[in-house]
Amino acid sequence: MAVLLIFSVLFFLGLVYNLTVGDYANAGVDFAVSVALFGSWVYFLRQENASEQFLAWVYENQEQLQYGALRYENKTVTSKSEVVRFQTCFSLIIFSIKSNSSYLIRGQENEIVIALLYSLIAFFLGWWGIPWGPVYTFQVLAENIRGGEKRTVNDLINDMNLEMENMDDE
Repeated sequence: MAVLLIFSVLFFLGLVYNLTVGDYANAGVDFAVSVALFGSWVYFLRQENASEQFLAWVYENQEQLQYGALRYENKTVTSKSEVVRFQTCFSLIIFSIKSNSSYLIRGQENEIVIALLYSLIAFFLGWWGIPWGPVYTFQVLAENIRGGEKRTVNDLINDMNLEMENMDDE
């Protein structure tokens, strides 16, 4: 994810340089690319934070979730609730990255819009990195077409508890 920020800064430096030499057309392109990369970095960072917050909430409330329903951001969650994440990727010549959406609770959020958005980003911006761009793009599109990465809240709880046990063993 830091690659997006680094390239955003590099394009911003290109913007400053092009403004100083009077190349306003290239400065405009540098500005647009820098803003797009920075905006993408902020968006994907927020998605990552939202996923971490949801997982922390699930971990803290795992006992209550086993026995009933709780509310998370005005959505009902039980241990049997199914959550889904979609993927996207984008590339720029020498780098390619994949990113996940935040966890979406099936049936309570507009998953189709998120799946379509993430797939379109991958379709238009994923191919352009050598060698991983095309590979990631096919992986992401195939996963999203299958409905994303689906898990139950109970699966998340089990994985977190297993992870905690493994950390205790080390």
